[in-house]
Amino acid sequence: MKRPNAVGDLQKGEKYINMDYLFFSTLRHSSLKTLNISYDIACQWHKKLWQHMSAFPTSMQFDHTSKAISFFVPKFHLPVHVEKCQTTFSFNFKQGVGRTDGEVPERGWANINPIVSSTKEMGPGAWWDTLNDFFGDWNWKKVVGLGNTMQHKLKEAVPQCVNHQAALNDLEEGLKEEYREVLEQWRSQVEAWENDQTSVWLALAKEEEQSMQSSARISLHEDCSPSILISSALELEEQQQHLRADKDGHGLHVMDNQEVKIQELYMPNVTAMWISDNATATNPSSISSTAESFKGQNGDFDTLKATTCFALCAPACALKQPFSSTKTDTFEDKGQIPELATLSR
Repeated sequence: MKRPNAVGDLQKGEKYINMDYLFFSTLRHSSLKTLNISYDIACQWHKKLWQHMSAFPTSMQFDHTSKAISFFVPKFHLPVHVEKCQTTFSFNFKQGVGRTDGEVPERGWANINPIVSSTKEMGPGAWWDTLNDFFGDWNWKKVVGLGNTMQHKLKEAVPQCVNHQAALNDLEEGLKEEYREVLEQWRSQVEAWENDQTSVWLALAKEEEQSMQSSARISLHEDCSPSILISSALELEEQQQHLRADKDGHGLHVMDNQEVKIQELYMPNVTAMWISDNATATNPSSISSTAESFKGQNGDFDTLKATTCFALCAPACALKQPFSSTKTDTFEDKGQIPELATLSR
């Protein structure tokens, strides 16, 4: 559905101020208590949304703390976001949204695009009136066809729900005899995470804060603690595995250089290994001579290599290669720029 006051012109690109205005405009006369907001870059846009609201007229402001508001990234756009976004802003991990994909606003462009040949020659007034007519026709068709649409979805959803529930019950029955307590623990942990997905990160932050206050741990970087480094490293390691085949010819991202500097603080030995690997890649003939020199000085090269890896510990071995971001530009950096911006119900 195209909501009232939810479609507007863009001066140059999809700026936050345009999206903020459309968002608050369409909600100014709404009494909805639950808002599920789907937007391509909701992960970035929502961060200062309420701060921006204070700059708008009082008539466009509302008490967001009294509403249940959730932000999502549509499922088609979500895979190109970083891993943290793929869990925090996914429809799959939120109760009450069913199998919504969040891409409905995008589907409307197929219906409205053909009128471009007419509206591009119109003045502002005729242009807006024409768009209103077409959007009104779109809404009318949606309402008239809502019965058939819901019936079709229910016929597909109910059997699938029964099949998945039966498969889950069979799996749990096979595990209950030996792992009953573990299953209950897992269930409680999943439900707690669904209610508050930030609890895990909050627990880690509190633990580090207590350690810092007791002088048991000293952070070497003001913006990056050891736990943040390790969690980021695990995410980047997975990204590296996907990009290993395509990494030739791609340089480090600007953010990667910052991560490398932090890595040097906590894991100086990894930097030495990375430099050594680059030297070996540049001069392959040095491999045999290096191995012989290690063998001559330390007895056995394989033993030395194993000892070195053990001393660096698992996270250091995982980060032997420099940090690398995904090849595809994420919506953290770049947003799409359609001619019109639309918000759905």
